[in-house]
Amino acid sequence: MIEFTGGEWFTISGRGNVYACKMPVDHEGSLLKTEVLIEGHQYTVTGVEMHAVVDRSLFKGRTIGLLVRGPRKDT
Repeated sequence: MIEFTGGEWFTISGRGNVYACKMPVDHEGSLLKTEVLIEGHQYTVTGVEMHAVVDRSLFKGRTIGLLVRGPRKDT
């Protein structure tokens, strides 16, 4: 399970909570419907936001936004 830290939370009206951060490791494939740890709490990823570029790979250091299912668990 990938653990994400050092990011920032945002709420997008009509979509939910997004954790903006950098990829901590290289990852093959998609993060959709996967379980991740964000600041020590487990979430299911329902979307991944990135800058609109042709390269959609998830490499270490890439800035992404993780749309997660449900409310934030750290509040």
